[in-house]
Amino acid sequence: MFEMWLAFALVLFGALFLFLALSPIYRVVGELSDEHLKLQWRLLGLLVGVFIVSYGIYAFDIFMHPPGLLVPLIFFFGGLFVVMVAFLAEKTAKDLKKISTLEQENITDPLMKIHNRRFFEGSLKEAVKRCYLQPSCVLSLLMIDVDHFKLLNDTHGHQKGDEVLVALAGLLQGLARKSDVVARYGGEEVCIIASGANEDEAVLLAERIREKVAQSTAGLCFGAKETACVTVSIGVATWREGESAGQLLKRADKALYQAKANGRNCVVHADACVG
Repeated sequence: MFEMWLAFALVLFGALFLFLALSPIYRVVGELSDEHLKLQWRLLGLLVGVFIVSYGIYAFDIFMHPPGLLVPLIFFFGGLFVVMVAFLAEKTAKDLKKISTLEQENITDPLMKIHNRRFFEGSLKEAVKRCYLQPSCVLSLLMIDVDHFKLLNDTHGHQKGDEVLVALAGLLQGLARKSDVVARYGGEEVCIIASGANEDEAVLLAERIREKVAQSTAGLCFGAKETACVTVSIGVATWREGESAGQLLKRADKALYQAKANGRNCVVHADACVG
């Protein structure tokens, strides 16, 4: 009699472990964004449910046909194994999500929500490295600066300045290609690494950005009646064979300086600069 009740208890606790495993499984489903993975985890939950029912049927069968302890022990440790794996999988998924979040924060500018300077410098070096390895590689760099940004901050406050930068970041991400890297270089300067863009294509992109910024009313205007709109100056440089990332950046910066000297709200390619 004791052996029968022990077998019943082992199977019952095994079923309880399986039931507990459902909780972390469905919490993982709630965290996932991939629909295919969600489906797989839901199927796992369904399978665990089927096992719970099977455990229950077997538990009641024990009273009709008292078994030895081998099968109930297998049921018990099987349930224990599943619940441990489920909770371990949930913890692993959470840890991976935390790592992914930290990595994303490490390469993202906290204000503009675009890539930061660290990510930009690494990406530019990688892009130039690819050009060294691929003779047909084309690469351009755009350096964008908000005109009279200090005056905007001094006159209308840093909060308005921050709003303008956030709006500018959104506009640039909308205009850049998926393959482009948009990053805050520093202050009000934003760089775009345009891999695959030659001189003409890069200048065309820069002109489109300049025009859209000047015409935009989506957070890029200021003043008492929001009648004054932000403009940008843009320096463009296209990679030359044998050039380093630093040299390319220096030429883009020089082109930006020339754009500002030309009266701002304009685009200058480095090859058009004198000296």
